[in-house]
Amino acid sequence: MTRLGGPTSHTAIIARQLGIPCVVAATTLDQVVEGAMLLVDGTNGILTVGPDEQEARRLVEQDTALQTEIRAWRGPALTADGVHVQLLANVQDGAAARKASEGRQRA
Repeated sequence: MTRLGGPTSHTAIIARQLGIPCVVAATTLDQVVEGAMLLVDGTNGILTVGPDEQEARRLVEQDTALQTEIRAWRGPALTADGVHVQLLANVQDGAAARKASEGRQRA
């Protein structure tokens, strides 16, 4: 989490690429007490301080299932209006390029 930035900031892009939940521009972050339980929803940019533990577990399990489904998806790639598109990768270094290449070879 950061106090500054936005969805296209370097922090947000790298976190997204690495699959790390991230909330940027959390302007009230300094009001969170040290040691507080937090639930980070990086997709929607929501930080919940002191979440209900059962609800937090349910949401984490739900997200884990969704991420598994996303990783298993192999296409076809379509835009919302039905146009076929080629799937590519956003890479920043050699390791990310190798990982993207390995994924395409398995498809």
